[in-house]
Amino acid sequence: MASYAVSVRDGRGSSLTEKHPVTIAICCLAMICAAFATVDITAYLVMLGMLAVAVLVGKIPKANIVKIIGLVIPLCFFITLIQTLSQGGPDIASYMIGSYAIHFSYAGVVLGAAITLRVLILAITMTTFFALVSPPRLTRALYDLGMPFKYAYAFTLALHFLPLIINEISTINNAQKCRGYDIDRCNFIVKSIKIIPLMIPLIIMCLRRASSIALAMDLKAFGSITNRTFYLELKPASVGEKLTAGLFVTGSLLFIIRSILY
Repeated sequence: MASYAVSVRDGRGSSLTEKHPVTIAICCLAMICAAFATVDITAYLVMLGMLAVAVLVGKIPKANIVKIIGLVIPLCFFITLIQTLSQGGPDIASYMIGSYAIHFSYAGVVLGAAITLRVLILAITMTTFFALVSPPRLTRALYDLGMPFKYAYAFTLALHFLPLIINEISTINNAQKCRGYDIDRCNFIVKSIKIIPLMIPLIIMCLRRASSIALAMDLKAFGSITNRTFYLELKPASVGEKLTAGLFVTGSLLFIIRSILY
């Protein structure tokens, strides 16, 4: 997922990519909080509509969104199935397997559909954020907020590091397939156990890569100068951006208050 989230930004010339990173971050955080504060399917559909507008206006590659959805759909199906079998209430279907009755409840289907939409909103929101905000702009925004530069840079460096880890997992998995150790043909439970041996070479490769990055940063005397200069200048957020962020925060608070009261 992360490899698509920080992929090449085809929407670099769009209007949304020029907005202040803090404004985009506030809007995305408000969207995430609102998604966690409700299980209303109608509200989720409205949020998905807003995200669809952001994807179109931001010129985010549609293929990346489709890949993100393809990655979370199996998880969503598993969640919906569990909720359908575990929730009580009226049944929409019932089957007998031997002497056991399998009931599919209507409440479970509704709750599973709501959780599915929530997962999709979270995935698309994070993808939209990382597609609209470039790492240099995010680093500068965090620094302007008062975060020390080394921590701001470490955060954005981790965003670059995560796709490399995912690529390493794919490389290790293909190497193990050549040796007859294939985990892709196993079910979910067995796969979660058999993936443990893949973690050992992954951890070793991550430590080596981190050591190389640390050495390269030391050779460039990273952190030796306290008063930094920047080639990238961020324009202050406009009044419209502040109003938009305020509307998102207000909407998120209304969802939270509604969930507490009702």
